[in-house]
Amino acid sequence: MHTKVFIFKFLLIYLPLFIKIVYSYCKGERNMGTIVNITITKIVDFGAFCDAEIDGKIYKGLIHISEIADAYVTNVADYVTVGQQMDGYVISVDESKDQAKLSLKRVSK
Repeated sequence: MHTKVFIFKFLLIYLPLFIKIVYSYCKGERNMGTIVNITITKIVDFGAFCDAEIDGKIYKGLIHISEIADAYVTNVADYVTVGQQMDGYVISVDESKDQAKLSLKRVSK
């Protein structure tokens, strides 16, 4: 009797966690939090676009202006230039669109 209760409680607690981990991995969140090499390709008012190499594949990346630096950023060009190579922190990856959201300010933290 105690074994059945233990197994039931174990599954009740850990099965949802296991499913969440597998789902996150399949969604591309396995790269979340990693530092990757990026090349700035375009600067816009709301941030910068880049090419990011993640797991040997090139993704089109966006670095939102709020993720450029800890300080308040009014001009993105003061912080990055087109063609500049640097490290970027992966916030999220959309595998289906080959796109990524990245941060520069989280690299140093």
